[in-house]
Amino acid sequence: MTEQDYFAELDKIKQLQEAGNDKAVACYLEKLYEIKPVRLSWYVAKAMHIWKTTGSVRHTFQILADKGWHLYDYPGLQEMTNLSMALVSSYKDIPALRRQRLLFNSICKKECVENQNWEAALLDDFRQTKINFLKNPESERIALNLRSVYFSSGNPVMFLLMFLYMQSINPSKGVFAVYKLRNSNGEFKSKRRNSVYCFRRRKFGWFG
Repeated sequence: MTEQDYFAELDKIKQLQEAGNDKAVACYLEKLYEIKPVRLSWYVAKAMHIWKTTGSVRHTFQILADKGWHLYDYPGLQEMTNLSMALVSSYKDIPALRRQRLLFNSICKKECVENQNWEAALLDDFRQTKINFLKNPESERIALNLRSVYFSSGNPVMFLLMFLYMQSINPSKGVFAVYKLRNSNGEFKSKRRNSVYCFRRRKFGWFG
């Protein structure tokens, strides 16, 4: 099977998904999985199928885990990021949604006035949150807001430092943070994503 034929099969799967033919989608996905290497676009199609048929956000994220690298735009990356944004939106995880949108805007080259305004507002919010924290470091609410910003920007060092700080002022908040690290959508569960974080720090150095 040529690369063109492979992606033509994926297009057919998308059409079947739009038509609601879940049984045919499952058959096509199983058949196409036999072709190696398995492309990112296949994992995205599989994840969309699982989410639609089971409604399980956790299972869907497990399929996507460590499958895409936000280092450059390649086939399937935009679809994966769009799906990730839809998943985190479904349970209203605002910090995770911000993180996915930052990745989408920067890696997928979505330069437009709306995105530029959104990122400018996000930067202003970060600066104000940081000022508020410096003025009132004992406020759990402000510290939590700042920790959320570091999560969104993909800065694991500052995120973990804020986690340790919050644990020192309120142990129950620290326990909650550990739970999120272990059970959320996997943003901080993989050591293999360190290069992504380094990239994010270079591009968005103002989140520091």
